[in-house]
Formats: sequence, C-alpha cells, structure tokens
Amino acid sequence: MIDVEIVECADDAALGNAVAAASGWLIGLTRQADGTLEDVLVVRGHGHATSFTAVVPVADVERFAAALPSEVAGALREAAARIRKGGSQ
Repeated sequence: MIDVEIVECADDAALGNAVAAASGWLIGLTRQADGTLEDVLVVRGHGHATSFTAVVPVADVERFAAALPSEVAGALREAAARIRKGGSQ
C-alpha cells in the first residue's frame, strides 16, 4: 500500500516547503486570500528509482491520474473534488 499525503497550504512558500520536505507521495493545494483553493494541484512523487514534481490543472486530473498507482490516483481525485466544491473553509 502506498501512503499519500494531501496538504493544504496558506501560500506558495509553505507549499514549496512541504514539497521539499516530502519523502513520499504528496498532493499539495494552495489557499488563496479569499479562502478558496487554487485550481491546480502539485504532485510530488517518489518511486523506487525516480522522483518527480508536477503541477496539474484540475481539468487534467483524470488524464494524469490514469498513469499513477491507484492509491495516488484516488488521492488526486479527492483533492480535485475539494477544489471543485469551491474549496472554502
């Protein structure tokens, strides 16, 4: 089983710090000043041989998720659903 962390950060700097500190899979969301979530997700992946960071627009989540392990794809869809609901606190 793959552990995936979904984090909501107050700004881009906090999100950058979370991504840099991640040792596994992380999906990051950033809150805007009005309390809503930005419509992009940052995915930090860490596999056996490689690691990567990608910025994924909500509109492309399904296409991107198709290439990910099922646990990660599910977390990515969950994070996108938060954004689509308006992301307000």
